[in-house]
Amino acid sequence: MPLDGVGSSGHTNLVCPACSASQELVIENEKITLGYSYAAGSSHFEPTREVKLKGLLVVPGEPDDLDVQLAERHWHFSVSRLSHLRFAVLPAAWARGRRLGDLDFRSMNVTVEAAERDRVKASPDMERVLEAGDFLWLAGPDPALTRAWFYMNHGPQ
Repeated sequence: MPLDGVGSSGHTNLVCPACSASQELVIENEKITLGYSYAAGSSHFEPTREVKLKGLLVVPGEPDDLDVQLAERHWHFSVSRLSHLRFAVLPAAWARGRRLGDLDFRSMNVTVEAAERDRVKASPDMERVLEAGDFLWLAGPDPALTRAWFYMNHGPQ
């Protein structure tokens, strides 16, 4: 299964090229953990298998890069690859009731590609006040999209 972008957190997704099944992977010093994430009030990672690898060294880079070393081997991962995701505006979201133009996605290296309401996808109107049930189509590196999701739901930290 190929890696789908590894950030400084060491957390990534694996996708089987044969069946498209996905599994999450966490790379840490001396071990690799397979599992999945789910939300129950907040996001949780549930491990399903842990593999210990003596000598595995993980070194976070800036801003979201990762170097992994094992014996004589060395890998460098960068998550600058652009991803496109659709995020729902939830009823309790911090972004609900705010103008799209007032949300600071640009500082997170995230672009609003479109906004969707009542199944109608359109160019983003920065004057639009977001309502529960709206969707935002966002583009950016995976870690930036994760930050954007937290920002939409919890506001600036």
